[in-house]
Amino acid sequence: TINRRDELFAFKSANMYFSDDSGNNWSITGLPDIMHSSYYVKEETVIIGGWGFIYKSDDMGATWKRCIYAHEGSYITCFKQSINGVLFAGIKSFFPLYFNSGIICSKDNGDTWTRSGLNGNRINAIAQNSKGTLFAATHGSTDGISGYEFEGLWMSNDFGQSWTPLLGHSFETN
Repeated sequence: TINRRDELFAFKSANMYFSDDSGNNWSITGLPDIMHSSYYVKEETVIIGGWGFIYKSDDMGATWKRCIYAHEGSYITCFKQSINGVLFAGIKSFFPLYFNSGIICSKDNGDTWTRSGLNGNRINAIAQNSKGTLFAATHGSTDGISGYEFEGLWMSNDFGQSWTPLLGHSFETN
């Protein structure tokens, strides 16, 4: 990933690689010993997500703190910061009784997280257009309560407060 200062970050196993000269030279920083696959970088802040957690570093990976524990059966799939500064994360849960799928958000740069809709829907990706509209791609629901699934694309014009299905298909599961 690349931050706003055009610094490069690469993640592999237990290491984060950093370059501030277009990849000519790299430094290595350790990561928490966890399985990770989603990343967010802004200046010195690095946030990683994966199976059951979100970890954050405010000092380019020198120190890390766990910001959320979402159970090992939940997977943090993606991060997206909106134009109003809210940070969103998508979740796919395989054990919704412990921690349900959906979107969570942080208004304090990743320190604390709250629910932001699409609860029970497995989130694949979150994007935003230049007008501020958020989009979320889903892979069906997992809540076991709603009785239906919707796979497709959702839209929010109010920074994740409400979501409207745009395209996809729904089908009864009961």
